[in-house]
Amino acid sequence: MKRLAIILFAALAVAGCKGTDSPPNTESQITDIRLEKSRNPFLQEDIQGVVEQDRAIAWFIIPYVCPITTLDPTITYSKGAKTLSPVGKINGNSATYISVISEDRNNPSITRYSVRALLLPEGEPRIDHFSFEYKEGETIINPTLDRGNANGIIDQETKKITVYLLYSGVGKRFTPSISYTGARVSPTGEVNFSSPVKFIVSTPDGRATEYTVTVNFVQ
Repeated sequence: MKRLAIILFAALAVAGCKGTDSPPNTESQITDIRLEKSRNPFLQEDIQGVVEQDRAIAWFIIPYVCPITTLDPTITYSKGAKTLSPVGKINGNSATYISVISEDRNNPSITRYSVRALLLPEGEPRIDHFSFEYKEGETIINPTLDRGNANGIIDQETKKITVYLLYSGVGKRFTPSISYTGARVSPTGEVNFSSPVKFIVSTPDGRATEYTVTVNFVQ
């Protein structure tokens, strides 16, 4: 009788433990990313990365010149989540894509992150090249530009850019091709150039340079 009671108690205890098991986590996130000096000896100190969950991107700001083609990041994921493929060293010059799958494998969620590094440039941020192109690679970005491309004339002292564009159409919305020194430029995408437009190049540490772009439409 005593033996039966022990077995019954053990069974109830196991059942109770199973009843308190939490369901598998459905999150598939990179919760933290950093560069540790111990894994990246060319760094002067550890560098904390930034993760933007709404855009599924992660990035590092490195405030000095160093090799960024063989970065070895330390990454933390949601509870139970893992990557679909191993993550080795990454090339910070271009985007590295990391797909994270949730702990819940029966109804998994997968998030694809873009990871890259940004080197803070020395001096002021600037626009180095501004043009209107019919195509970028094999992609047509300005289908109405049937009379050729146009390069902008950049005056770095006055921060003015002038473009003479052979164009006989009606709409004046175009997507410029811009090369710049800095972290980002705005606005991006298609812009209305029926009047002068302000473009701003900025860096994550708060430096910014404003350019005025004027397009002269030549029939």
